[in-house]
Amino acid sequence: MAKDKSAPPAEVEDPNADVADLSYEAARDELTSIVATLESGQVGLEESMTLWARGEVLAAHRLGLDIGAGEALARYDRAHRRSTFALFHATNGIASLYSSDSPPARFLRQAGLKIASRLPPFQDIIVSRLLAGPL
Repeated sequence: MAKDKSAPPAEVEDPNADVADLSYEAARDELTSIVATLESGQVGLEESMTLWARGEVLAAHRLGLDIGAGEALARYDRAHRRSTFALFHATNGIASLYSSDSPPARFLRQAGLKIASRLPPFQDIIVSRLLAGPL
């Protein structure tokens, strides 16, 4: 069945649309709760990023800023890059290691797998983080 190209695209619901209607106190209380949740370390990476984004919107609202303003977006971008820096580079390093067939890369892959197979707690931590669950 062909898709109707004349139909408008479905609108994506903004999860932060309600923030504009919150009082200063309600935004403060929710932001405090988000900070406590993030500091507890009991949420996975994906949920942490969602909460962080919501916190940025709440903080901007409390300060009376336009969340779409350049400085607010730049601040979010800097924070996002800092929080994902290690994961980004670790993932790229592993991808490079497994996409190369050079003798050093083969050696490092084999050595890494042997070491990891002897460290079950390490394996559990990796699986837990990949599943975005708490440690």
